[in-house]
Amino acid sequence: VNGGGSGGLESKSLGDAVAKRMYNKAVNNQLGAVDYGKLPSPQVQTGNIRTFGSGGLLKLSDILPAQLTNNSLHYTSYITTPTDIPSITNATDVYSIDYTLNNEAKAVSFATLTSGGVYDHTKAICDRLKGSVLTDMQNIMVNGMKMISYTLKTPQGNTEYAMSFVVGAKNGRNSYVVQSTWLNEDYTSDETMYNIQLWAISADIVANMASQILSRFGSDKPLQLQPGKALPQTYITAGNRDKTQLNLSVNNKQTVTSGYFIIQDRLNENAATVTSRTVPFTVTANGLSNISVPMGDTYESTISLYINNQLQDEVFMADGSWSYGTGPNTTVYNFNVTNDASRTYTSDEYPVFRNVQLLGNTADFISVFKLLKGGGSPVDLSGYKSLKFTSNAGMNIRITLVKNSIANWSDQYTTVVTVDKGTKEYTVPISAFQSSGSSDKLNANDVTTVMFAMESGTGRSTAVNAVLQSVSFTKQDAGGGSSSSSVAKEIRLYPNPIVGSSFSCTFRSDKDMLLNVRVLEVSTGKVAVTQQVKAIVGDNKITVDMGKTTSAGVYVLSIDGDGVQY
Repeated sequence: VNGGGSGGLESKSLGDAVAKRMYNKAVNNQLGAVDYGKLPSPQVQTGNIRTFGSGGLLKLSDILPAQLTNNSLHYTSYITTPTDIPSITNATDVYSIDYTLNNEAKAVSFATLTSGGVYDHTKAICDRLKGSVLTDMQNIMVNGMKMISYTLKTPQGNTEYAMSFVVGAKNGRNSYVVQSTWLNEDYTSDETMYNIQLWAISADIVANMASQILSRFGSDKPLQLQPGKALPQTYITAGNRDKTQLNLSVNNKQTVTSGYFIIQDRLNENAATVTSRTVPFTVTANGLSNISVPMGDTYESTISLYINNQLQDEVFMADGSWSYGTGPNTTVYNFNVTNDASRTYTSDEYPVFRNVQLLGNTADFISVFKLLKGGGSPVDLSGYKSLKFTSNAGMNIRITLVKNSIANWSDQYTTVVTVDKGTKEYTVPISAFQSSGSSDKLNANDVTTVMFAMESGTGRSTAVNAVLQSVSFTKQDAGGGSSSSSVAKEIRLYPNPIVGSSFSCTFRSDKDMLLNVRVLEVSTGKVAVTQQVKAIVGDNKITVDMGKTTSAGVYVLSIDGDGVQY
């Protein structure tokens, strides 16, 4: 099953926070498969739970089971807590455990602590618009209490059995209040709320974890069940966005055939307001129906399903965010994201929605990047041949396609495009993307982010006034039609960061010629190294010695000669 380290960010807008989180994980070498060998194991709890955190509250680590019990298999437990969750959600504390077999997660317990309101992010609400299918929901009894459990089939074809419930506490009240309901808005707020999410490869494991958790609460104070609403009889089982349409599958278990969606849209990343619209629909009585809803290039939408004027279900659609990151010597004055109502889409493209404009100054770089899906879920682009975009940056742009499976940032696949000051369309072949850590061609089967780094290249402050428009991946070959391709001559550097005082670089030359090599310190523009090399036709490799007294920092390397610049 999916691990708990992602933080359970399955629903409700987090704006720029998730994009920045994914960017930081990528550049800090934190992508790739979970290395459980580097994670600590939880301490096994013994006896009654009487270890208290601040303010007399039970600690989350005392509530979640340290081990799975009553099973013939030996699962190994690891703490996978995403510690940054309190900084970007309404959680004040978080704790997560993965229960593994052969280094694969087979079950997860995930808990957050909130105050005065339920945790905003649950698997039930938004996994369905991230490729999962809701195949079942039902009531089950756990320790004599009626709870809601549900089953999801993931995009990878795995089945996750899941349960979500809340345990509330209040200062001076000698009991815990347990709630399990389908919709977040049906939970009654409490002073302190323990939000529990469990998922595993079997319903028995989920029920076992829930039983242990309730028993641990019960060993401290009596439990009081607050009955929730009945399960919805009409609900969304799955959904996918196909360019400007959102296609929803709706399971209707009643004879009523008409209803409506109330859709609250946040049109783009800069939008300060939410607009609301009502979309009527018709469904089959006691059957499954497919409904298509127009979305345009909308950024985020909350879709609420009503039958007989009663809210039945809710899902959250999030497109990936546009955001930016900068070097240490950069100032950004304006970053604006806009919708493009006039844009047309072809059947053979994967569109990157909305356009951006950036104003600033940089002596190093500004990276403008876009998550391809909400939450940073990977996208399989292996069937696409080119990346197209329109820009007027007037400088070199280093484009990186961030693969989820590559842990080291320096090993990600990049290419450099020389962009003119006039607004033009550029088409870059996927084959142009190369990795310094591998000679293999790019397999774009798990791309999370497309990144456009506008590089000064000189170490001196450079004004940036750039637009990025109509970005898309296409199945057309680069250079087809009216598009122009401008892949720049570029250098491959390794190792990067430098180990010792020297590094190597490789490049291709069209002819024999004498070239000047310069290394400039980004913060001052001071030239640290100059040398001349004689290039030959074809592949060239040179070594650059920075000298043992060179201070740590960020440097720009350029190689130029008669009519060429690398």
